[in-house]
Amino acid sequence: MAVFIVSGRPQERKGRGKAEPLSIPFDFAVGRGSLLIRVRINRQAALLIVDTGSSHTILRPSVAGVNASELGLPRTGGVVIGDALGQEVALEVGQQVWPHRLVAVMDLSAVLSAYQERIDGVLGIDFLLEFSQTVIDLKGRRITFTP
Repeated sequence: MAVFIVSGRPQERKGRGKAEPLSIPFDFAVGRGSLLIRVRINRQAALLIVDTGSSHTILRPSVAGVNASELGLPRTGGVVIGDALGQEVALEVGQQVWPHRLVAVMDLSAVLSAYQERIDGVLGIDFLLEFSQTVIDLKGRRITFTP
């Protein structure tokens, strides 16, 4: 079994009691090694890349309910640089809901054009660090977030 583990600092979760581990399936992007998870943003289905190299969770404007004309065009190189807006969304991962999750909204069209799938954004390390441990079972294609 191939496993990748990320350990972080668990955040205080008000009103949730003893939290159970959250385990969800993932797929690999076609022709790429990226891990894709299905989530819901504001009750709408979305597909995100799990990106431990991204410090923030970033969404396309259309997914976050933002007019793309409010953003400038990004410049790309080794990283994406451009206008981003902070936006609060309802994020559902598996059976767990973050009703007021702060994310960045950015035009990711140039960066995500290499993918065959319609990617709606990236789930960044900011999300993973809310848990004490994140285990990625590559062979079993499951990610488990442990509080």
